[in-house]
Amino acid sequence: MRTEVFRVSRAGRITSAASLLLAFMTLLVGCSVPAGETTGETALATSTPFPTSTTFATAAPTFTATLSPTATLSPTATLSPTATLSPTATPRPTATPRPTPTATPRPTPTPTKTPVPTPTATLPPTPTPVPETVPVNIFDFKFSPQSVTIRVGDTVTWTNMGSATHTTTSDSGDPASWNSGDLAPGKSFSFTFTKAGTYTYHCAIHPFMTGTIIVMA
Repeated sequence: MRTEVFRVSRAGRITSAASLLLAFMTLLVGCSVPAGETTGETALATSTPFPTSTTFATAAPTFTATLSPTATLSPTATLSPTATLSPTATPRPTATPRPTPTATPRPTPTPTKTPVPTPTATLPPTPTPVPETVPVNIFDFKFSPQSVTIRVGDTVTWTNMGSATHTTTSDSGDPASWNSGDLAPGKSFSFTFTKAGTYTYHCAIHPFMTGTIIVMA
C-alpha cells in the first residue's frame, strides 16, 4: 500500500512539472511576439486552453509520503581521563657489606721432645782364640787320632812313633796342600791351617794309612 502511494505521488509530481514547463514556454512566446501579431503557436495557445497546474493538481490528488522520524543518536560516551601513572620509585643502591676481619689463628707451638739417647750396652770384645797345636801320632801303620777338628789358625803336628818310615801327604783337591816327605822314626812335621774346610790325607809309602782334618772358621 505504501509503495503504491509513493508511485502515485511521483506520477503527480511529473505531471505538475510538465504543466508548469508548458505554461512557462507559452509565457515566453507571448512576450517575444509584438503586440497585435499572433502566431500559430499563440493562437493555438489562445484557442486551446490548457488546464493550469492548479486545475490539474486539483484533478489529481497528491499523496504525500510520511517519513519515519530519524532515529536520534545517543550522545557519545565521554571517555574518562587516562589515569596518570605515578613515577616508579628509584631503588636505592644496596649498601655493600664490609668484610668482617677474621682473626687468623696463630699456630700453637708443638713442644718437640728431644729424644733421649738410649744407652747401648757395649759388649766386651770377643777374645781372639789363641792358636793351638794339635798332635797326631804315627805308629802301627795308622794315624792317631785318625780325625781331628780344629779352628782356622791352628797347627797340626805329626810325629812318627813307629819303627818304619812314613809320610803325611794331603789328598788332591784339598783347600790347601802339604807333603812332609819321609819321616824316619822319631821325626815330626807341622802344618798350620789358614782356610776352613775338610782336608783328607794319606801316607805316600803306605796308601792304606789315611786321616781327616776338619778346620772350622
